Amino acid sequence: MAEQRPTSLWEQLPVGAFVSTPGPEDRLLYANGALARMLGAASAEVLKAYPPSRFYAVPAQRRALSEILLREGHIHRREVVLRTLDGRTIWVAETANCRRSEADGTPLLEGFIEEITERKRAERERDLFTGGPVVVFLWRPEPGWPVEYVSPNAAEILGHQPEALMAGRPVYAELVHPEDLERVRQEVAEHTAAGAGHFEHAPYRLRTGGGAYRWFQDFTVIERDEQGAVARYYGYLLDITERKEAELTLARSEQRYRLAQAAAHFGIWEWDLRRDRVYWDADCWRLLGYRMQERGALSYAEFRARIHPEDREALEDTVHRSLLRLHGETFSVQFRCRRIDGGWQWLHGRGQVTARDEAGAPTYVMGTHTDISQLKEAETTPREAEERYRRFLDDFIGIAYQARLKGPELLLLRGMVEEITGYRQADFFSGRLGWQALIHPEDFPAVRARNRALIAEAGEGAVTDREYRIVRRDGTVRWVRDIGRLVRLPAERALTLQGAIYDITAQKEAERSKTDFLNAVNHDLRTPLNALTGFLELLADSPLAAEQRRHLELCRSAAKRLRGLIDTLLELSQLQAGKIALQPEAFELRPFLDEQLALLHLQAERKGLELTSTVDPALPRWVRTDPTRLGQVLLNLLSNAIQYTEQGSVRLHVAADGDGRARAAVTDTGPGIDPRMQERIFQAFDRAGCGDRQQGSGLGLAIARELAGLLGGELRLDSEPGAGSTFTLTLELPAAAPPAESGEAGAGDEELPALVGAGLRVLAAEDDAANALLTQALLERLGSSAELTEDGREALERWRQSAPDLVLLDLQMPRMDGLEVLEAIRAEEALHGLGRTPVAVLTAHTLDEPQQACCRAGCDAYLSKPLQQQGLHRLLAWVQRASAPR
Repeated sequence: MAEQRPTSLWEQLPVGAFVSTPGPEDRLLYANGALARMLGAASAEVLKAYPPSRFYAVPAQRRALSEILLREGHIHRREVVLRTLDGRTIWVAETANCRRSEADGTPLLEGFIEEITERKRAERERDLFTGGPVVVFLWRPEPGWPVEYVSPNAAEILGHQPEALMAGRPVYAELVHPEDLERVRQEVAEHTAAGAGHFEHAPYRLRTGGGAYRWFQDFTVIERDEQGAVARYYGYLLDITERKEAELTLARSEQRYRLAQAAAHFGIWEWDLRRDRVYWDADCWRLLGYRMQERGALSYAEFRARIHPEDREALEDTVHRSLLRLHGETFSVQFRCRRIDGGWQWLHGRGQVTARDEAGAPTYVMGTHTDISQLKEAETTPREAEERYRRFLDDFIGIAYQARLKGPELLLLRGMVEEITGYRQADFFSGRLGWQALIHPEDFPAVRARNRALIAEAGEGAVTDREYRIVRRDGTVRWVRDIGRLVRLPAERALTLQGAIYDITAQKEAERSKTDFLNAVNHDLRTPLNALTGFLELLADSPLAAEQRRHLELCRSAAKRLRGLIDTLLELSQLQAGKIALQPEAFELRPFLDEQLALLHLQAERKGLELTSTVDPALPRWVRTDPTRLGQVLLNLLSNAIQYTEQGSVRLHVAADGDGRARAAVTDTGPGIDPRMQERIFQAFDRAGCGDRQQGSGLGLAIARELAGLLGGELRLDSEPGAGSTFTLTLELPAAAPPAESGEAGAGDEELPALVGAGLRVLAAEDDAANALLTQALLERLGSSAELTEDGREALERWRQSAPDLVLLDLQMPRMDGLEVLEAIRAEEALHGLGRTPVAVLTAHTLDEPQQACCRAGCDAYLSKPLQQQGLHRLLAWVQRASAPR
């Protein structure tokens, strides 16, 4: 075989040289020393013990080389990756020829192999790290890991200038998050001590130039000198912050599961049958829970002992049949392998014979192990999962449903169906009963309108949240909350409404109890206050001495403050219970703001303060919101600013905030607010430590913040002690068209005669003696005659007998309350064709709900206690106009 060996000159070459046979035989006939050193072998003779395909990271590339050379005779500088005997991977460039043996004419492959690993690394750096997403670092193996080199894109990705980093400002360890630094050090030390050539860090955080931290994936290469000592570390860092932030939003247990799944790798194994050695790479061992120091080569017997006894026979039968086949088909088998903790891990093994000897016996097998534990678990537990899902639906605290928006209604109805509705689940699927049939008749139109709007306007993902009443099978009424979402189910072409229905009857009853309590407290507080305030007003019109008038004014001021405190307390309760709704209307913005400031100019002048306002020209002239509630917030902020500012100015600035929104800022030159007090001042009854130095209930800002949310925005505070304060209200303030001119404009401001009620007979129902006397006095002062009664039933009888011109009803009375009397009057008028009697409700209630109930029942006016002479004056004038002949 002398012709198969090249000249001795090949031994002097710095590149590898070889001669081998092609095809299935695949034997190495000659290798020079440079090739042996390149592939990690002590000598060329050691290399010849292995088939050439053993050294290819992708064995198919060796077969492709043989086929090309046999077909074309030559190949020039083909770049491939080889795997050395010591486990390294290197890039090489192959140049080879195919010639015939001079002895027997058989084909031989000969050529040269040049290692180009460093060049490929430089190319990758050039392509990936100049302006790309990956930053390259070279660190010296010294404390703190000083940076020897960093790619230019560090400035863009990390916000640090490369020159500063290479000058040690800062060293790399100072960039690593303190919580991650010790782990990073341990990983470097562990892999360095184990002699690894490269490794991958678990993700860690680095501090950017702006001071924030971002997550990075670090692939580190360890470069060693001829003695094996570390010369430097190469790091390839990829910013994965967005991925990590998404992962960190999950629950911790789910996060660990997802990260482990994302980081899982299949393992590669090799089986040298001649030497009886089974080699697993690091990922194979990691699948079974082994640490680096616990890994090593196995004999086949040791490998077999790790296989579950029930799986050994099937595995060996599959492998042995593959070994006997001569065409290299891949075998596949699933089996359990013992973990380091004694448990069993399901693996999917795939393999293929990659080398055979001259007789065709297999000598080398390569393959992979893939973790399929989750797949096996999924295969064995679908029934358990289905059973858990079924039990969840059956035990659901409420009703879970799926319903078509069109066609046959219900697809799914599970949970507390019978407990909430009184009907069995089967009743709804019998075709005789639909869910809509249960909805209370008074609520059905609103529910139907919401459903139609959902179908017409909403798309996939839209959410609906409704409260309505249903009528149970036994005729009782229950309140439910229905929360649904439009989804697209796999088996349904059209969108499906999927959601849950909860019984909220107890919650509604609790709300009703709270409302009744507030109504009762409101009535009981205002009833005596009404009498007190009314008689004070009457006294004010009487001739009094100067000292008496001063005492009277003190009493009126105290009564006014008491009424304001009652109003504030009740309003806060209504806001927190969601009982107040906006009454939006179109109004002219700038005159409205001028009116708010005009109310406070005198207060500011008395303290020598400058009160000014500015309005952004970008704001529309006409806007739409609830002017009463907006004015309430602004007046609270402005009056507070004036009250707490001793010198300087108070300024209101209103500006556009984009997209139909605005912001109103009230800035003062007052003492400012300590940061520790700034959140407290929005709490009820808290005045930021002012104690008794300033008047007020401490409720104004609490109400203002609630109203800000109702107006579609929020209330913020910016303040520093000694530098004043700025309260900023943001709100929805869309442009609006001016309202149409009203023919009755100014009618309410016309001058009315003093005896506006002359000739009117008024029936007044009031159960409190003091308030009854006050009502009679006010009516008689305005020229009307008053007939008094103490309870509702008597008031109804008097109305039937005397046909008064006006009925005044207290809402809360014995025997029949005012609402019941009103309903009875309107019913009898309709039944007997009687003319409509003007009815006004006089009550201490200020909540919206009683007022709305009275309006629905046919009330013509709603007067709140304390009864004001001006309000009664306007009411009598309206009755006079309504009864005048046309």
